[in-house]
Amino acid sequence: MASIENSLKYESEVEPGKVRLIASGEFVRAYNHSAWLFYCCISKYKVIRKYSKQQQRDVYFLGFPISKLLELINGREYAKTDFGYDITLKQEEMPVEEGYEAWTKEVPVEIASRAGASALPLSGRELADAVCKKIREFPLETKTLVETVVFLSEMRKLLIGEGE
Repeated sequence: MASIENSLKYESEVEPGKVRLIASGEFVRAYNHSAWLFYCCISKYKVIRKYSKQQQRDVYFLGFPISKLLELINGREYAKTDFGYDITLKQEEMPVEEGYEAWTKEVPVEIASRAGASALPLSGRELADAVCKKIREFPLETKTLVETVVFLSEMRKLLIGEGE
């Protein structure tokens, strides 16, 4: 999986009018400007906004399984790249660039599941009970597949002692 740093670097180098998707295993993600273009022009997937301590700014992203890619491309040109895929948008579907700033203000802040998990007690039955409670409280019906997989992976790591 590409780091957030590298993903944002790839994203910043994309040509105007293209959506850059970064592959990670069986999933792809669009970041920042590409996430906005994808959301406006291709599909209204849930966008996540998280503050990156490393980048010292908010990062916006959405993701979906690669298996949905052909369905979502819907006749647009696309190219496989070293990091994922670039989708070329049609000229008539391009939004007004000023819309990006307004859009970023509308995306709600996502509270990272890791933040809640790091506050869990870290031993024995108490840890297992707390992780089970976190899983029961996880709003599965409002989360994407990627968010769910990440959350469960974090819970598993805590249970087997790989937590922070």
